[in-house]
Amino acid sequence: MIRAYSIFFLFISTALVAQAQNILDKKVSLNVPVQSIEAHLNDLQSKGNIILSYSSSQIDIKKSVGISRSRQSIKNHLDDILVDFPSSYKISKIDENRIIIKLLPPPEPDPRIKLIGLVIDKETGDAVVGANISAVNGSLLSISDEDGYFQLSVLQDAILKFDLIGYEEQVFSIAEQEDIDVLHKIYLENDNVIPLVLITDEQTSNYVGPGTKIRGRNIASYSNFLGDNNLVEEVKSLPAVQNGNEGQTGLVVRGGGVDQNLVRLDGVPLYEFSHVAGLSSIFVTDAVSDIVFYADAFPARFGGRLSSIMDITLKSGRSKKRTGNITASLTGGTAYYSGPITDRLSYNVSGRLSWIDLYIDPLLQNAFNYNDADLNYYDLNGKLNYRIGDNTDLSITAYSGRDRVALDRETERNVDTLSSVLNELNQLGWQNELLALNYKTILDDRWILKGHLSGYRYNQSSRGRYSILETGESGAVHQNSTVDILSYSGISDLNGNIDASLHPSDLISIKMGIGYSRHNFTPTVRQSSFAEFDEPTQFIDGDSSIVAADSYAYVDMKLDAFEKLDINIGARRSNYEARGTSYAFTEPRLSLIYRPADNHYVKLSYSTMVQYAHLLINPTSGLPADLWVPSTENIEPEFAQHYALGYRFNTSGIDIGLTGYFKEYENLLEYSNAFDLFFSILNEGEFIPVFNTSNEWERRVSAGTGRAYGLEFSLVKAFENAKINLGYAYSRSFRNFDSIDDGASFPYRYDREHDINISGHYKISDRWDVALKWVYGTGNAFTLALEEFQTVDGINVIKASGRNNFRYNDYHHLDLHFNRVFQYDKFAGRLSLGVYNAYNRLNPFYVYLFAVPESNTPSLRQVSLFPVIPHVSYTLSW
Repeated sequence: MIRAYSIFFLFISTALVAQAQNILDKKVSLNVPVQSIEAHLNDLQSKGNIILSYSSSQIDIKKSVGISRSRQSIKNHLDDILVDFPSSYKISKIDENRIIIKLLPPPEPDPRIKLIGLVIDKETGDAVVGANISAVNGSLLSISDEDGYFQLSVLQDAILKFDLIGYEEQVFSIAEQEDIDVLHKIYLENDNVIPLVLITDEQTSNYVGPGTKIRGRNIASYSNFLGDNNLVEEVKSLPAVQNGNEGQTGLVVRGGGVDQNLVRLDGVPLYEFSHVAGLSSIFVTDAVSDIVFYADAFPARFGGRLSSIMDITLKSGRSKKRTGNITASLTGGTAYYSGPITDRLSYNVSGRLSWIDLYIDPLLQNAFNYNDADLNYYDLNGKLNYRIGDNTDLSITAYSGRDRVALDRETERNVDTLSSVLNELNQLGWQNELLALNYKTILDDRWILKGHLSGYRYNQSSRGRYSILETGESGAVHQNSTVDILSYSGISDLNGNIDASLHPSDLISIKMGIGYSRHNFTPTVRQSSFAEFDEPTQFIDGDSSIVAADSYAYVDMKLDAFEKLDINIGARRSNYEARGTSYAFTEPRLSLIYRPADNHYVKLSYSTMVQYAHLLINPTSGLPADLWVPSTENIEPEFAQHYALGYRFNTSGIDIGLTGYFKEYENLLEYSNAFDLFFSILNEGEFIPVFNTSNEWERRVSAGTGRAYGLEFSLVKAFENAKINLGYAYSRSFRNFDSIDDGASFPYRYDREHDINISGHYKISDRWDVALKWVYGTGNAFTLALEEFQTVDGINVIKASGRNNFRYNDYHHLDLHFNRVFQYDKFAGRLSLGVYNAYNRLNPFYVYLFAVPESNTPSLRQVSLFPVIPHVSYTLSW
């Protein structure tokens, strides 16, 4: 019955609305062609059987007007009568078969206009990411995106301010613009050649969004390591990122692995971006335009990793004048040079060469009794940018770099009639090479199109060889054993993608794109009871190669339709194939930013991520030996779901943040048995290698699940001449594998309960500044054999009580740094003095077990790299 009444009511309502709309088309004859407006309207009401409602204040009813035709529709009569008073009509109701037509005044013109534009670095022509666009009264109106694009509605007499730390403020007056409907380009400029790090009480960022933006020109002094500016150290100062460990490369973000971070250089995904022993990143700071870092709320255009995204963009090169600098330090030398070749062609070249081995190698030999120590690396990077037109750019980026570390030691022991010699040979090295072509064009004020093609090659090799020779008084050999473990990861990638940005209105922006990559993996690990090969690469064969391909399509949409709520929603569809097996996933993304009051922000995000490449990490003691492997028919892709809720208070001079997160993992990869990969010479009997074929690793791994959760706090306080940063994170990360510890949960290798980062920076004068940094972290977990039992054959064997049952000592150190700036005629210089690890904390690089021959008891040996080290560097800029 209720449904029947509803249908009847809907039918009657539709009929009445149709009748009301058709009344304006009713034909009516007016006999007097010219008379006052009042008289015309009275005649029209009488003969049209309607009621007209209007205000005499909006219409001069005494004015005489004429009608074009005596018989025409009511609407045409009204148009003639009110020709000088344009109006719209509202049909308000039907009363006793008469229509009431309300005459409405024309809408007032919108006092606000739409402003669309790009924020651009005046010297390089690069997009300025994260520039603040504010009204003159200081209220923030918008932020430029990764293309430098902005879109907002403002009053016609508005005066806007464009600014970003490190650039001079630019004022833009709407009233002074002849054509407001064009795409405006706002150029920001910075003429400082080599300033002290800028400190003001306004230094805390106004930007609150999915990602953290770091500009290469603004790296703070306290992030320097051994006098070398290090972009990755700046990222590590964020609470979501672990401080690292001795010699650790890569990033550990919210309990994930070092392989679970997507790091891109001008659009090219990298597999390694740090130098040996964590001395520096491969990026020369002066060559970098900016970094965008995401620990949650991942945009759908990024994929292929689970934990974080670090997107690095190189400068395109200065288009007006040549500039550069050279730096000499104890670790090595860096150089950067940029300038124009023609009016449209510019370049940016940079390089780094280490000579740290000249002094660090003797230091390691003396401090840790190494017979030989060698650490060295280099970078060579270049970018050419060609401006095809005012809105079109084509660039070519090239990079080559290599790292090597070797630590050799011989230990002799003599007890009673026994003598023993333990020889250790540890080698680790990797190499990156890439070539990329990037195209960008602005089609109009709403469309931006980008294209990318690149080739990338990466290889990593490691070797751990341990041999012991035990002899008696007569020279008789009691024991002569050798274990040699070699691993090699080779990867060759071909990448291509097309991305488009659409800005249909100031309330909506859409990004979409497609991409394809082809990979060739050559993962190999071998064990041997004798020194079988001279170099790790000699054991690679055709069975090592695995070819894989993946493709994706995505769409991202940002909605600013609500006054206090920003919505980012997107989805990514990825497909992967290797050795005849295919996988496909849809990855939804959502981010909400709510502003309950001025300077208060609440952020909620959810993301799903899929990873098709895995990094197998040595779970036991010994030199890190990591192996990159692809998903196959036997190994499924890794999958993760991220949940994050954060609060931030941001105002002049202070920034406080609190974030909680939870992550769930599926199909994580680990070696099945902790003692399979690395040797323990504690066991009696003959060592039997198990990794003796190219693809043995695929049969020695297991898939499992994981979870990570934590709470992060950050505080940034800026004063007139000082700045303090405090970051603290409580985090836990656990894994579960059916084939490991009978499915029991165990802490992940990078599980770190407490992580603290405290830094301060003080500007003493216009010439001097000083900085300090102290970091602390709970020791990472690893697997150590602590239990001994006897086999049926009577052989004593030791084993671990469980996976990651032991922890390194806690990691912490204090760094001090001083800067002194010199100004010359056409040059500027900066002298940097400092000390790393000021109180000489010996942090563990790795540990290993060995047997003391005279007692046959196990002993744990820690390998450290960096004691207290003073450093000095000098930079000359022009």
